[in-house]
Amino acid sequence: MPRVALVMDFKDIYDHGIVRGVIRYAKSASRWELFGHDWMFGSLDDPARWRGDGVIARVANRETAERVAGIGVPVVDVAGAYDEYGFIHVTNDDVRTGAIAGEHFRALGLRRFAYCGTGTLWSNKRRDGFISTTEAPVHEFTQPLEWWETSPNNDTLTRFLVSLPQATGLFAANDTVALGVLRCARAAGIAVPHALCVVGVDNEDITCEFATPSLSSINLRLEEIGFAAAARLDGFLTDAHVSVPVTIPPGRLIERESSRVFPTTDPAIRRTLELIYANTPFIPSVSELAIRAAVGRRSLEIRFKKETGKTIHQAVIHARMLRAADLLRETNDKISVVATAVGFRSTQRFFELFRERAAMTPHEFRCASPELADKTIDRLRKNF
Repeated sequence: MPRVALVMDFKDIYDHGIVRGVIRYAKSASRWELFGHDWMFGSLDDPARWRGDGVIARVANRETAERVAGIGVPVVDVAGAYDEYGFIHVTNDDVRTGAIAGEHFRALGLRRFAYCGTGTLWSNKRRDGFISTTEAPVHEFTQPLEWWETSPNNDTLTRFLVSLPQATGLFAANDTVALGVLRCARAAGIAVPHALCVVGVDNEDITCEFATPSLSSINLRLEEIGFAAAARLDGFLTDAHVSVPVTIPPGRLIERESSRVFPTTDPAIRRTLELIYANTPFIPSVSELAIRAAVGRRSLEIRFKKETGKTIHQAVIHARMLRAADLLRETNDKISVVATAVGFRSTQRFFELFRERAAMTPHEFRCASPELADKTIDRLRKNF
């Protein structure tokens, strides 16, 4: 029975997703004895003295790199921070991840850009992918990941953010970096998203929702990375020539308040759109929207249609469809529960509208491949 060590901290969504994929592979294709930290697996108190067949590691820093390199067995790295240790790499497609952020900002009409990174290989690849799509200079700020984890309010970062022009799209290497940016921006009085749009990576849902404002983030296919890493290690144990790097395409960008910018110069319309998309399913009535936008109801309806080409009701349905798609992917709730959660009194009406806009039923969407689901969400997003 192969003895495989998992060298990671199990402390965040990245580790948890990777481990789920490894376990799924180990149960379906191989009988592995897994070793790791804590009570979940066999003891791995001293990796240097451990005797086994292979390692799957998140090599996030040089200390970890040196530690696992000294074990003397094949190592599959799922972080991609360094390329000089001879590890087998199975990682996220970081170049494509950066490109997604750039495409998002350009779709918002932004033409000024910034990147905050960690200087690691994966961070630089995300930066390069971002730059490849912006077609404009990118202001850069780089500090080690440990700095981002311990320096939430730093004068150096504040000066960098204050120096950026208005309406800048800032891509952060991951959610830890993005949260540091949001904290500094808030302390400096920089309005997010109107003066500075921010997008992170990892989509730690609780963290992203808890942030102020809530953080837009690119979702990674972590379980697929873990499964592929286990498969590659299994292949290497039987054929030592199988060492070609593998990259797994990222998921989609989950848009939240930090990059939810509406292309309008009318403050009343912008406020109305913010209220609609931020409050699903508790979207105020048209009369309440008018009061909170400080205009008359009829005036708001006319200006909204003139500015967006759609009615307020159509915008409400659009917001509900997008939220429904998220719930269908993220939960196992019944269709009727999802319909109610996004503000529909009739499940049948929700079913009809979703099928009309998504070209598939809610059940078909829930069962679709990640790639097809992403394309469907793009269709829903553009269908306004």
